[in-house]
Amino acid sequence: MTHRLGVFATAAGWLLADDDRLQTYETRDGAVEAALKLAHIARWRGAEVEVLAQHHPGGPLALVEQPPG
Repeated sequence: MTHRLGVFATAAGWLLADDDRLQTYETRDGAVEAALKLAHIARWRGAEVEVLAQHHPGGPLALVEQPPG
């Protein structure tokens, strides 16, 4: 089963959501950075993970690639 982390635009900022938490960030970059860190930890623990994010409010979700290393 693939674990998914999502970054969504809201009126209060950018929301990072997964099965266990919801957290708001001021910027999209901050939310995506946090999602990628969580994904890295989950992969290290052996899970399959996808990070999906909106690029702008109201936009579609797109897969965010994990940087190498």
